[in-house]
Parts: sequence; C-alpha cells; structure tokens
Amino acid sequence: MKKKILTGLLAGLLAAGLTACGSEEDSLEDIVITAEPIEGKTTEEESAEQEETPETDGEDVIQEEPAEESSSEEELFMRFLNGEVTAVPDGNFKNELSYICSIYDYDTAKDHYTFDDMGLISAEELKEAVDATPDLDLSGQERYYAVFETVTGKKILAVKFQNMSIYAPGDDSYALFLFTEKDGQLYLTYAYDSWDRNDIEICQNLIFTGIGSNGAGDSLDWCGYIDETGHYRLVYSRENLYDDWVGMYDWEDFGADTEWSQGCIFSLVTTADGKYYSYEAPEETDAEKLGIFIAYLEREGMSRVDDTENEIAAAYEKCGIARENVRPFEDWTEWE
Repeated sequence: MKKKILTGLLAGLLAAGLTACGSEEDSLEDIVITAEPIEGKTTEEESAEQEETPETDGEDVIQEEPAEESSSEEELFMRFLNGEVTAVPDGNFKNELSYICSIYDYDTAKDHYTFDDMGLISAEELKEAVDATPDLDLSGQERYYAVFETVTGKKILAVKFQNMSIYAPGDDSYALFLFTEKDGQLYLTYAYDSWDRNDIEICQNLIFTGIGSNGAGDSLDWCGYIDETGHYRLVYSRENLYDDWVGMYDWEDFGADTEWSQGCIFSLVTTADGKYYSYEAPEETDAEKLGIFIAYLEREGMSRVDDTENEIAAAYEKCGIARENVRPFEDWTEWE
C-alpha cells in the first residue's frame, strides 16, 4: 500500500475505485485513481502555491507522515485473485476434500494433498494444485469466485472450480476454497468438494445444504454455515436408515443378519446440542433384536425423541438461520 504525503493544498479530490465482483463482464483491475482540479484555480496557480514556503514565525514546520492504510477485505481478495498477495493456511484449516487435490497412498492407506508442502499459497499455485489432481479429466473445468457476507456479517472470498469430472466427464461436481481476512492477512480456512454422493448446494450467506447416500437404504442430509472466522459450523446432520441398512448399521452385533430389520425406519440426527434418534418398526419385528439395536444407539450417545424434525428446527433457530429463507447462491463471477 503506497504512503501518501500531503503537503500544501491537495491537487484534487482523490477517488479510488475497485472493480467489484458482480457479473462475468467484470475484470480484476488495479485501483484507478482520478483527479479533478479544485474549482476556481488553474493547475499553474496550484503548483505555485505548493512551491511557496509557508510562514513559520521562525519555527520549523514538522510534517507528520500518515500511518499506512490497511486494505479493505474486498481489495485484499482481489489482489489475491490478481496474483499480488498470497494466502496462509489457517491453523484450524478444515480440509474436507475427498477427490480434488487428493492423492491416495496405497502403502500407508492415507491421503495426502497436492498443496501439503506449500507455506504461502498464491492464486496460481492454487490452480496448479487443483490441476495436479490425479486420475480425473479436468480439461472442462471452469473457475469462479464470489465475495459472500456470512450470517454474522463477515466477508469471505469463495473460489470455485466447477465441472471436475469426479463421477462423469464434464459433470457438475466442484471444489470450493474459502479465504478469510484477519489483520490484513489472507487465510485459507475451509475446503471441500461436491459430487453425486456428497451433493452440496451453496446458499446465500455461505449456508450449505447437502444430500448424500451410503446405499439405497441409507440416505443423508445436512446443513452447515460459515462463521465469522471462516470456519464451518454444523446446523444438523441426519441419517435415515431403512430395512437391511438398519441391521447393517450395527455391524458389530448383527453383521449380515438383517432379516429382523425389514420394515424398520430409523432417523439419526446430530446437532450442536446432542445426538437423537426416532424410529418406526412393524409389530412383528423381533423385539429382542430391536432392543439390542436401540441399546447400541444409546451407547453411541443418542437419545430417543418422538420426531427428529423438532430437533432440526430447534438447531436452525439456535444458529439464527431462518430455514425457509435458505436459498441457492448463483451470482458467481468467472475467474480466468
């Protein structure tokens, strides 16, 4: 950030404009500074006044140098996208990438990531890390960005890599990276990818809603949001089990013995306040085996409720999110 020393009269009124992240036609420009002459004076008159030595009555004039101005959040975001500044992985960076940037080591049965060895991350290095993802055709990928305001009012930069071919060439799977400003420094705070069994919709105010599946009788849905620190916070997660998948959920007790759980429906919900379950079971269900399954859930810390929908509604209310107002976000700007 340039320091500006003001001496004498200002030559004009300075106005700084920064390109906003609005439509796809917007480009990532530097700050443009324009000056207009002060009304009633020519440029020559202003220059002459600036060259005059002010009267000091014999005392030296001490000009104070103004402190360096701090960048606005939006300016810092744009400077990152333009390759002018770098980001630092946050100490609590949450990495939920399953495919993008992920390299599976068969010897250790662990994932490592294409950006693991990076300290400071530039925009170009982020692109390179995504492009280095093995075993995927990324030729059709598109890049976008947007500046969000979270539910707590904090501005967050989101960078989205679309059409990542995770489950089909040119599909709508994507990877999202979030950046947060703190004390003039940009931090990478959260990243995840989305595909058919981890299908996440990005909503206004960086609220996420998701659906997934572990099989025909094991469906998932959830909601979360980004807080003022740029980190993910859970609203709720729910797993709905049906028929065979009820018995298989407690593999320790039942293994492949699932005949007893035919017709059973269980809803398992986790919120910030606790873990809950509700269920329906036919009258002919083996009561002993049903009891074993319920005991297993309660050992896992779950409490029975009549309807888990009530716990989900309470979780939304506690987080200050109006469930009926959660709407998809679509105002992305293309990023080359």
